Amino acid sequence: MRAQPRSSKQAQAPSQPSSDYAIIEWALLLVVRVGIILTLFMPLVVSTNTLFPFIVGKALYARSMIVITLVLWLLLIWLYPRYRPPRSWVLRALTIYLGVSLLAALTGASFNRSFWSNYERMEGVVDLAHWVAFVVMLTSVFSTLRQWRDVLNINLGVSVLVAGIGLGQRYGVKLLPYIKETARVDGTLGNPTFMGAYLLVSFFLALALLADSFVSEERREVIAARPRRAPQQVSRARGVSPWWRLFWVLAAALSLWVLFLSGTRGALAGVVVGSVVAAVTYGLWGSRAGLRRVAWALLAVLLVLAGTWFLIKDTAFVERAGKSFSMVARVRDISFSEGSPAAHLASWRVALVAFPHHPILGWGPDNFSVAFDGYASPTDAARSPGYVDRAHNKPLEELTTKGVLGLLSYIALWALMLWVLVRKARQDRRSELLFWGVGVALVGYFTQNLFLFDTPAPYLQFMLLVGLAAAMEGHMLEATGPGEAVAAPPVRGSASPHAARQRRPEPTPPALPSGVLARLSRTVSGWRDRYPEVTIPIVGALLLALVVLTLYQTTYRPYRAASQMAPILRQPSLQALPWDRRIALARDSFSSFPPLANQPRDYFFGLAGANWATLNPDQQRQVLEMAALEAPLALRQEPQTLQVRLSLIMLYQSAATTDPAHLAVARRYLDEAQEKGRYRDRFQALSQRQKELEAAMEEPGPASPSG
Repeated sequence: MRAQPRSSKQAQAPSQPSSDYAIIEWALLLVVRVGIILTLFMPLVVSTNTLFPFIVGKALYARSMIVITLVLWLLLIWLYPRYRPPRSWVLRALTIYLGVSLLAALTGASFNRSFWSNYERMEGVVDLAHWVAFVVMLTSVFSTLRQWRDVLNINLGVSVLVAGIGLGQRYGVKLLPYIKETARVDGTLGNPTFMGAYLLVSFFLALALLADSFVSEERREVIAARPRRAPQQVSRARGVSPWWRLFWVLAAALSLWVLFLSGTRGALAGVVVGSVVAAVTYGLWGSRAGLRRVAWALLAVLLVLAGTWFLIKDTAFVERAGKSFSMVARVRDISFSEGSPAAHLASWRVALVAFPHHPILGWGPDNFSVAFDGYASPTDAARSPGYVDRAHNKPLEELTTKGVLGLLSYIALWALMLWVLVRKARQDRRSELLFWGVGVALVGYFTQNLFLFDTPAPYLQFMLLVGLAAAMEGHMLEATGPGEAVAAPPVRGSASPHAARQRRPEPTPPALPSGVLARLSRTVSGWRDRYPEVTIPIVGALLLALVVLTLYQTTYRPYRAASQMAPILRQPSLQALPWDRRIALARDSFSSFPPLANQPRDYFFGLAGANWATLNPDQQRQVLEMAALEAPLALRQEPQTLQVRLSLIMLYQSAATTDPAHLAVARRYLDEAQEKGRYRDRFQALSQRQKELEAAMEEPGPASPSG
């Protein structure tokens, strides 16, 4: 007997018209876009109950939003392949950069450190992988310039909030309880340099959108001059609201003012260099004669301001201004023989010295401290006291930690982005000012990164610009001719042909390469088309389980570990938190998330060594048992680490005051540390203390009375 055919409802695939599938598509697309937009609010997040509250909370929030959104996006592109990311060399370069970073991590000084970083930075390969996923999703669901203007405006809205909080911090308006009034504004970013780098990009984006809004007046005339256009298209040509222009002016002014209040010289250099590049490039190649004259006038003004500064920088007026504004004082007092400029020069020199020892893939991402400790001269160590884990120059750090391959992939990414933006500006003269502004924002960001390094909030700005460049390049590659876009496929789930015409043009999805993945994709797609009522819920459930597991492992556990460690270090006195409680919290923190436990180990053992005399014998025994258990784990994760060894030296030297047998353990760790970085200042004090303790052990005690 012939099998009965399935009902029409069962046989219906997602590729066939259906109002149900139209609703699913609309809902998935909306939720993915909302997830991406929520990620933009990351600079406002502060985890007040964790270690490094201005870093940990932001990183974990962004990762959580990206993971949740990514799972929904995977479901979206599985059901509707046209939302796959466009063909883009920028995306390819970003993916290659991630791959090189992973290879460098595998061959570097510590894979654990390269992959997970630490609580103070929250970078590493795992963080880069999240941002690559963020960019891929951005290019997939925001493909038109109008949509990108909306994204940039929302990002500017967040920057206005960040700048407003910083402004309140500067002038004594306490908007948030954990924001303290300081001479250099840091707001919710926790560091003035992070604030300057973040607002630098916002400043240029606000100016770009403002300038673009005036060019839109010409766009209205072009549309109105074409009577063949449909009425609904002509109605879209309304002028830009004055309120939007007021918002952009406010965003630019606030960003520049709070950047100035942050006192960040690298960000100020980014503003100056970006402005000079904008003036020169548009003056030479811009399409509007009037704006070219404005560009040359801007360049002249900048040159006059620079000359005026060198004439008046040593006057009493500038000295008085420096007392009120730290930026003035910091720019006036730049010295390459002391302070942060001297420290930066020292780290740059060490980067160049250490690079030849691992030239191809470097020392591994986030392992710059190993290179610095191993190759810093006494002069370098004196100029950079303490812990140095960044080169304070992004290209040099890429060269040292990821080798030649890492630097080439990094430079290739930047070159491709600028190439795309220049081509778009030359092809689309109506929107050239927007693309020009985005390119200038990239130049400014690159300039400030010659003196600083990436952190979560500024890195969000950078990845947003990467996504914009990739999306615009995808639009160029999908074009079949000048100004002619590829025809959009019929809208799945459209109720009528009119609804399909209303749909924005969609890029043609890139074909999957042949091979195992392609066959697997076709097999799963066949199940989806034949049995949608069963396949879609199963896949959805699997993806839900994946997101829950991922969030638990990569977000909840690190957050719990960081929140357990924070009270140990934040208590104002030892009486506020008993040492029994401190020991228990430290033990739980180490076990909650072992990949990031080394920094808590360093802090805890150093704290215990510094306060050894306040511990009772039972507490001392517990601390030493923890050290015996945790030290091998720490050194296995980071074999060349210096920080944990230094805290262990301090701990065992303190323990030797009650039991001299521990002095030999301190000596072993001291010898290992001196092999890896003999010129650090902390070694001098610890080495001297070791000699004093050993000398005291060798001295004979008082003669005992006879018989």
